[in-house]
Amino acid sequence: MAVGAAEEAGIEVYLEGAALLTNPLLNKGTAFTEDERTAFALHGLFPPHVGTLDEQLWRRLQAVRRFDRDLDCYVFLRGLQDANETLFFALLTRHLGEMLPLVYTPTVGESCQEFSHYWHHPRGLFLSWPQRHRIEEILGHPRYDRIEAIVVSDGERILGLGDQGAGGMGIPIGKLALYTACAGLHPATTLPILLDTGTDNRERLADPIYIGWRHERLRGADFDEFIERFVTVVEKRGRMSCCSGKISRAAMPGVSSNAIATGSAPSMTTSKALRQSRSAHCSRQRESLERRCATRFLYCSAPGLQAAASAICS
Repeated sequence: MAVGAAEEAGIEVYLEGAALLTNPLLNKGTAFTEDERTAFALHGLFPPHVGTLDEQLWRRLQAVRRFDRDLDCYVFLRGLQDANETLFFALLTRHLGEMLPLVYTPTVGESCQEFSHYWHHPRGLFLSWPQRHRIEEILGHPRYDRIEAIVVSDGERILGLGDQGAGGMGIPIGKLALYTACAGLHPATTLPILLDTGTDNRERLADPIYIGWRHERLRGADFDEFIERFVTVVEKRGRMSCCSGKISRAAMPGVSSNAIATGSAPSMTTSKALRQSRSAHCSRQRESLERRCATRFLYCSAPGLQAAASAICS
């Protein structure tokens, strides 16, 4: 069933209360109706006003415009994305010209440098060298069964800023946000991935709150082994497609070049295609977001995670 058709019919949701509100794909904020607030035990968790998507969007837009620094805008928007993806993408698509420089370049470069200082909510996958034997186990989890598009980075070459280690995650997150806003990828089917093989950035290694693997960057055979292991698992998964990625390749003769797109060429090609179809798509995306905000939530008392996920993502 298509996403639009599923939403018009209503989505069966087994979550309620705070558990529902902490799921960014399901949280509608003040747009939950009175009936939904009763069904999902939400009364008291919101002010009494039942809002519309337009009202929510205007409130968030004014909040963004109050910040003096672009980095503060970026952090605010990332928080919105982690709280309410419907509202985040409505804001991004309707004000693309204003939001694009805040969500991606040039602001994303500074955000990668400051990543450890504002990180607060898990998004995507951090696969590090110490976890190399768990890569298949991690990617094999059922939660990733519906992932169709991944963007991968190893954080070494970030927009001319050099090695940012785990902070490079800002690039996959940002690119996938654009692919959703401009090309219509459903956010539930996308996955940003950071391959953490250490960093040679002395400033990051000396930072007491750096969240990445605190080790000099791997080179040579160890690095090749790690990348090969990751690529093999992704290829075995079958459903996942790598939209783009930046993986340093000083010596990777054994790694399948078809599995991971490297360098800037894939990004440039995709961006051109996105620009050509953006106008028509933005209109369709706006209608989809408005329909999503108005989607009826039907309470499912029996545990139904897989059914709920199917209704949301199929």
